[in-house]
Amino acid sequence: GNANPDGYTLVQAGNAAAISASLLKKPPYDVMKDFTQISTLGLFQMGIIVTPESGFNSLADLLAFARKNPGKLNIGTINVGSTQYLASELFKFTAKIEAQTVPFKSNTLLLASLRGNELRVAFELIGPVLGQIRGGTIKALAVGSNKRFSGLPDVPTFTEAGLAGFEDVYSWTGISAPARTPAPILDRLAREVAKAAALPEVRQSLQELGIEARASTPEETRKRMAADIARWGKVIEQASRRVLHGEKVP
Repeated sequence: GNANPDGYTLVQAGNAAAISASLLKKPPYDVMKDFTQISTLGLFQMGIIVTPESGFNSLADLLAFARKNPGKLNIGTINVGSTQYLASELFKFTAKIEAQTVPFKSNTLLLASLRGNELRVAFELIGPVLGQIRGGTIKALAVGSNKRFSGLPDVPTFTEAGLAGFEDVYSWTGISAPARTPAPILDRLAREVAKAAALPEVRQSLQELGIEARASTPEETRKRMAADIARWGKVIEQASRRVLHGEKVP
């Protein structure tokens, strides 16, 4: 944030910065005050995935099981505080189900537990499992964006799968600049990002990594960051109350 606001010093920032704003007691910087947002670059699609042996052929199947068997459903994710972990917590609050979020130290361990049938359900980024989903060894029940992922057009959104209110749940990255960077510089940089994101070869390359190319204006990006800070802050607070004080999901 102390760098020259001349448009030559940029920082990559996205929802991880929004999460840190609430997760850390004393963040080393204020992402909204020390930086100014320029554009999103891409959305890392996320979804709820299951094994073929799980018996869950749809999100409705999974929710029916969870509601019939409170506390019996385990949902795997990577580390506590990750977007995947918080997405699982938000899912439980939104669906009003009692389930256990089980964090793993790495994506490798999480997927090994799925392949070994020690775990039936997980929240994970689509990129690392895209090949397995297409190959049928893992099934995606729903994706968290508010539109279907173009790389998996047959997989519904959570809303389409029957869970209203669970939208815009993904990991994303973007670029920011030091605060006080002049608006004309921000707008020029955002336009250049938009040009690159519109190139078919860029979109196709990112799609194969489970990423949806997405550019936005500085104002749209600022609103996205502010909205995520508020949303994830609320999820972190709710999850902390549940873990520390044993409160039930509302």
